[in-house]
Amino acid sequence: MAFMLGCFFAGVAGAFYAHFIRFLFPPEFGFLMATNILVYNYVGGRGQLRGPIVGAVFLSLLSEPFRGSPYETIFFSIAMLLTILSCPRPDHAAPEARRAQVVADRLGAHAEPAA
Repeated sequence: MAFMLGCFFAGVAGAFYAHFIRFLFPPEFGFLMATNILVYNYVGGRGQLRGPIVGAVFLSLLSEPFRGSPYETIFFSIAMLLTILSCPRPDHAAPEARRAQVVADRLGAHAEPAA
């Protein structure tokens, strides 16, 4: 379901983008565009629909002064590093693993053995 919704919104966004630009060609979608999308998703967090949206809005507004300059890639690299360093545990990057751990804890799977 999530993949289907993601593909749907990507298609709608691509249609609007093509209409806005009026001419699409492959060099327009280079390495920087792909990494920006990944950084938006990582900074916003996954596991919720609004996380990547908030990450994209936040980073888009902050990166506007650097648009088109060589400092744009440096900005996104710093944003990614700060996100990785501020994440206290890897559980935040994988909510499914955290959810499975909580369920296992409730079932008593991690109980201490009696000595």
